[in-house]
Amino acid sequence: MQTMDDSRERDKKITHWMIGIHVFITVLLALIFTVITGMPVLGIPLGIIIWTLILFKTPVFDWCFVNILPNWSIIVGKQTEYDEIPENPVERTRIISLASMREVGPGFRGKFPWEVRYESINLQSEVIIGNNNSNSQPLKCYTLDDIELGILWQVILTPLRGYLVNFVGKDEDAAIAFFRGAFEQAIIKWVKGKNEREVFSALNDLKDEFRAVFSGEDKVDPKEEKWGLFTNDPQIISVNRSARYQSAAEGTKIGEKLSKVIELINAQYPNPDTKPDQNMVLAVASAVVGNDVKGLLLIPGIGKDGGGLMAAAAKLMETLNKK
Repeated sequence: MQTMDDSRERDKKITHWMIGIHVFITVLLALIFTVITGMPVLGIPLGIIIWTLILFKTPVFDWCFVNILPNWSIIVGKQTEYDEIPENPVERTRIISLASMREVGPGFRGKFPWEVRYESINLQSEVIIGNNNSNSQPLKCYTLDDIELGILWQVILTPLRGYLVNFVGKDEDAAIAFFRGAFEQAIIKWVKGKNEREVFSALNDLKDEFRAVFSGEDKVDPKEEKWGLFTNDPQIISVNRSARYQSAAEGTKIGEKLSKVIELINAQYPNPDTKPDQNMVLAVASAVVGNDVKGLLLIPGIGKDGGGLMAAAAKLMETLNKK
């Protein structure tokens, strides 16, 4: 399997060969016309001019050279080569050196006449995968104690120099699905091995493990080589409990507070004979918990006990506000 350094060295060699060939042809023509004219001062310029015209006024230049813009690479197809496809289907899914294609980096590069431009690749292109946008739903994960969490994450995919032949040989949607699946499975597996408290106390561990799914940002993983893509800046954006869990937790807190307020109201009526109707107590407690004592005035019969419930509610509100 070729590396980026191998690709650069081959580019240099081919470029030097093609320049050398054209310099040789120019010198040869200059010598021929010098012999024909018998005048070096005429033959040398004539040979140079004729080959320059042939080079730039015919397809010869395009056959032998290519000028690639900065931050771009191209894949050329070698029409005289054949790819050796392994007989074993399993081997076909691994990284295979495709003899029929080669990667050419940016700059003025030489190429053989039988090589044709196959595809151009913008090295600055980026594809962002994950769910960190307004139209995406958080990734649902379940902890060891079966609490549902919603996780937002993001990774940037960029073309990987030296392995662009593999990049053009894959479908973009398939590549995105592969990397998305790998990152999501890593998150789900990590969360599943911990209870809720452990998850929120070890978020830095999750972020570190997430960054290392494909060997980290300072190494190229074999799977990245296979797909010709590099995973940049993997991020865990946020980890939150699900809306359903938060609603249930809020309901539990309200229920606990309501029970406590009912207990405090009843404590102000030590004589069982003077205890107010418990439906009224519940209504008063609900108003206190909801911070809406004024709404008590709308409850029929609230003043039957001589305003005791209203006074109890006001006292409770004063106590709760101080806390």
